Amino acid sequence: MGTNGFSAGGHQTDLGLPAHNLLELSSKLKSMMGSLRQWSKEHFGFVTKELEQAKTELEQLLMQDPVGNQVAIKHIQYKMDELLYREEMMWLQRSRISWLREGDRNTNFFHRKAAWRAKKNKIRRLKAEDGRYIENKKEMEEMATTFFKNLYTRDETICPEPLLDMI
Repeated sequence: MGTNGFSAGGHQTDLGLPAHNLLELSSKLKSMMGSLRQWSKEHFGFVTKELEQAKTELEQLLMQDPVGNQVAIKHIQYKMDELLYREEMMWLQRSRISWLREGDRNTNFFHRKAAWRAKKNKIRRLKAEDGRYIENKKEMEEMATTFFKNLYTRDETICPEPLLDMI
């Protein structure tokens, strides 16, 4: 066998398949990709559009008569849950594909993703109790500290004994 993976006489590949089989395989893979794209459009392609329509329907039912439309509202909420799940799975699969394609090698792709996540997860401002937005880093730190101190400080107006007696 030559260095290019083909023998000189019978055009054999490293896999032992005749070269014409590779052309047939390529053709079948292209056909399968077309079928998969069509399937994806039918099952996932309109999820976002359907979700918007369901949201609009839900808002209309809630504005018209929330009590009288309870059955229809529950049905739309169930439909929206299913659509949200399908949308989540679609994005999960797409992210896996791009991750498999690029991997976690030290690539430009990896650095862009990491930078995007860091930028997305950064808290740029907080809303104070009086409605103002605080953007100063020091003031935001003080706000967060005060919030969690108040959250985890014992409330003297609550008597825990009746609750402990229930346990």
